[in-house]
Amino acid sequence: MKGKIILNLTKEQTEKLSEISKQETEGNTKKLIIKIIDIFLKSLEKSSEKKQDNTLEQEYLKKRSERKLKLEGIINKY
Repeated sequence: MKGKIILNLTKEQTEKLSEISKQETEGNTKKLIIKIIDIFLKSLEKSSEKKQDNTLEQEYLKKRSERKLKLEGIINKY
């Protein structure tokens, strides 16, 4: 009988214990799902920040190349 616990429970007590166990499992599953969703949202947020940084950098490079072309056009006139 090492490591075993024997309980003399009534049918009602067994059902109640089973329901409590089921709720615990469901609660843990919900917590796990929430953690997974949280991790996913954080990764999306980081990805979005990177995309935004890339967009800003592309806009900056585009404007810089436009200014460069304007300056080259001005220099070529003279």
